[in-house]
Amino acid sequence: MMKTRSSFVLMVVAALGLLAVSSGCVNTSRAPAYCDQLCECEGCSDLELEECVIDIDYAIASATVYECNEEYDAFLACQEENAECVAEYWAPPGDECMDEAQDYWDCITEASDLWEEA
Repeated sequence: MMKTRSSFVLMVVAALGLLAVSSGCVNTSRAPAYCDQLCECEGCSDLELEECVIDIDYAIASATVYECNEEYDAFLACQEENAECVAEYWAPPGDECMDEAQDYWDCITEASDLWEEA
């Protein structure tokens, strides 16, 4: 069963990913490794593992479309490097990686016409 915080992180990643439609080839090789780490800790079902990979693929596509690859790579690297498995809950401790998540969100919103101020 996926826990609340890592589910929240995946929802943020998926929401950012849904802002764009990718055309062309996108390197998604990091998604399975990231999701394997999460699911090893949290005991995901096969469907949850597949959903995680899809969510990461969407985020990678968004980063590519909006030219935010550097910000997304920093966010995902922070997650991979700092996440810990505690009581079947896989996430970085405290607010670790929130700066990287905010940088990615800022890049996406600055690049997207959907987030223009009125």
